[in-house]
Amino acid sequence: MGDEPLGNKDTANLEIDVAENTWVTPSPVTLPENQKFDYPRVISQVRWNSTEVQYHLAGNFAEGLFTIDKTGNIYVTRELDREIESQHQIEVSAVNFYNISYSDPLQISVIVQDENDNKPVFPQNTYHVEITEKMTRGSVLLHLHADDADEKDTINTQISYRIVSQEPSTPENVFAIDEKNGDLTLQNSNLWAGNTKTYQVEITATDLAGAQDGLSSSCLVIIDVMDINDNPPVFLENKFAPFIIPEDTEPGVIIAILTATDEDHLPVNRLIDFYVQSGNEDGTFRILTDQESNTISVFLDKVLDYEKKQEYDLIFLAKNTAELFGTEYGASSTATVHVTVQNVNEPPVFDQHKYEVQILESTQSGSVILTAEAKDPDILHPAKLHYSIKNDSRKWLSVKEHSGKIHLLHAIDREVSDETYTVQVVVTEEGDHGLSASAEIVMHIVDVNDNIPFLVGDYSKAFFCSHKVDTQRILIKAYDLDSGQNGAPFTFQVVNDPNVQVKWKITPLNETHAYLLMVISYLEPKVYYVPIIVSDSGEPTQSQRVHLPVSVCQCGSSNQCIGEVNKMENMPTVSTAMGTLFGTLGAIVLILIIIFLRLSLFASPKNLATSDSIPLKNAV
Repeated sequence: MGDEPLGNKDTANLEIDVAENTWVTPSPVTLPENQKFDYPRVISQVRWNSTEVQYHLAGNFAEGLFTIDKTGNIYVTRELDREIESQHQIEVSAVNFYNISYSDPLQISVIVQDENDNKPVFPQNTYHVEITEKMTRGSVLLHLHADDADEKDTINTQISYRIVSQEPSTPENVFAIDEKNGDLTLQNSNLWAGNTKTYQVEITATDLAGAQDGLSSSCLVIIDVMDINDNPPVFLENKFAPFIIPEDTEPGVIIAILTATDEDHLPVNRLIDFYVQSGNEDGTFRILTDQESNTISVFLDKVLDYEKKQEYDLIFLAKNTAELFGTEYGASSTATVHVTVQNVNEPPVFDQHKYEVQILESTQSGSVILTAEAKDPDILHPAKLHYSIKNDSRKWLSVKEHSGKIHLLHAIDREVSDETYTVQVVVTEEGDHGLSASAEIVMHIVDVNDNIPFLVGDYSKAFFCSHKVDTQRILIKAYDLDSGQNGAPFTFQVVNDPNVQVKWKITPLNETHAYLLMVISYLEPKVYYVPIIVSDSGEPTQSQRVHLPVSVCQCGSSNQCIGEVNKMENMPTVSTAMGTLFGTLGAIVLILIIIFLRLSLFASPKNLATSDSIPLKNAV
């Protein structure tokens, strides 16, 4: 009834024994790894102060690695490996038979003590490094690092690096390695790929700070020396004795061949470009280069002239196609070729190879048609020159011996000569062994309108019916000994007389022909002399008045003449006609004699007209 007075009471005695607490955490346990003991081996002990107790172990260890017996002795059952687990945490629990814990579990630390049982290991067995020639001494080529599985920050993992061997072994000490940080550095800055292209360096890593009993491993570093363009090309010979070349040497002759070399290893770094620095500004020489053989060939490309230039100094430069590193082009990369021009006696030279001149056929004899001037190229010692004419078959020309002025000896008639006439003018140096030269003179004979046009053809059978027939007409033709614009087209017209124009009319057909038409409806049958004016196209115009005899007759139904033509009024007598006829024939013979004489003197005439082109004479 609680604290009520009427409640019942009883008493009892409780005895409490105060005992020593044995459930305390043991000290950490340190065990060496890889120990060869008899297992299991006691490593620690716990006690609960009651006999009614059971012990259990738990923690971060492999099953069965640690055990505990009924008395609380804790055992390790096999060798430990620090590299697998460097520290174990063991949790020990004390429980009654009902598996109820008496107290909180105890924590026991088992520390595995390191043993130097692991050697340093490089991540790679082989390393490849590329370096270039002329790399700076002290340059870091590679950072090496070996891993040691033993405990960090102990002597067991303190690694020392060392170069064991180098192939090729000479030169010595090309490379060095920092024994503590593993930096591989270059100690020789004069590497040349042409001597040694590849080095093989063996490097070891040893723990225990490199002690003799330390564990070690090695790796191989392959170092390829890469060529760079650090050698300028040089000419095998860069100074030559003067090359003496006669001035009359034909272009295309080779003067010199220069060769350059390059000590670089890679082909791309040995390619050479050649340049002409000076001496060939006028292109007298042609330069050919060959990159396969690294040669330069110098050819003569133009005619030399001692009187203009006696010496040439050609300066050549050899440069790499690739960029040059670490050095500069020097005197050995240039070469000088000295060419001396040798004087040769040369023939005189006209100021033109060919002279062309136009000469009017009306040019007076004695006229100067041109001056052919020549000079002696040997200006230092010029010779006197003499001129002459050659191949002048018609004897038209003469030349002043010392001046070269060419004169016309005779008048020229284009109508009895060719339109062009070609001769040679020759110039010769004075002396028994004087050289000579020639030039061609082409004379173009220009026509002058100095001939009158005339009618050609036979019109004796042409007629008109007295009663006009519209289809009847007479084709007339003109000719002119002049050519070109001084001849055709011709103009045909009847005279400006109303009495004539009422009867006759001319219509043009082409440049050389026209039709004569009867325009009146009826004419008395007889022979009419139709006055016609024929004019050429020259300047000034040449014209001729011709009386063309035209027969007018009585015609039948077929428009053919059926009767004789009546005599004209005032018809001359037979004796008068015969006299006139013989006089005309004599004039014709005289003209023909003159023409043939001119042809035989100068040249065969041109075919001026066909066989039916017989000039008509003016009517009396």
